[in-house]
Amino acid sequence: MKRSNLVLRHQSSRRRRAVVAVMTAVTLVVLLVFASFAVDLGFVRAVCGDMQHTADAGALAGASVLLETDGQDTESVRPRALDVIERMQKSQGFEALQDQVIEVGTWDYHTREFTPADATTKRSFAVRVVGVRNNTPLFFAGIMGKYSTNVTREAVALGSGPCGGIWGLEGVKVTGNVVTDSYNADAGAYSEAAAGENGDICSGRDVTVNGGVTVNGDVMCGFGYEVNTNGN
Repeated sequence: MKRSNLVLRHQSSRRRRAVVAVMTAVTLVVLLVFASFAVDLGFVRAVCGDMQHTADAGALAGASVLLETDGQDTESVRPRALDVIERMQKSQGFEALQDQVIEVGTWDYHTREFTPADATTKRSFAVRVVGVRNNTPLFFAGIMGKYSTNVTREAVALGSGPCGGIWGLEGVKVTGNVVTDSYNADAGAYSEAAAGENGDICSGRDVTVNGGVTVNGDVMCGFGYEVNTNGN
């Protein structure tokens, strides 16, 4: 009887140790998963913030070239944007200039969409930067098979310059066969052949255009308002 009791107690003790080992392993996995959510997600959010600041700064730097040259110098946009991006990336402890996307184009105030410049674009006034940081290492997510992640952030900045045409603080309505353009009075009398493209129509509120209106310039409404068009 004594031997039997000893064997039973020994087997029971081994079972308890096995159960505790399994429970400990499961608990560790659960803790590591929660650590991944707490640490890795927090780290990725911090990286996203840094990348957004970098994209914003790069887009603003590139748009400043368009502002200074009235959209004529598009070749200098990328170097100026990259210079700012490079300095900000170094302060963040990494460098990936070759992965950054920098585009020059136009911005639709109505749809709030960026369109890259092509052969038909008359004047570029917007810069889009997509900040990219590939293979950002993670700390605890490896337990789930995820060792790194890619982070991208986008920003669009406008360099259209001050509105120098028609301004209406409470809104603008343009109706009929209207054509807007601009000219430099210092260069002589107005000439349609030499007219410029700064015949802007701008407002702090809505802009409504009815009929066959041709605007050689920008049409800009206030933030939260719309450009409404009826006709051509």
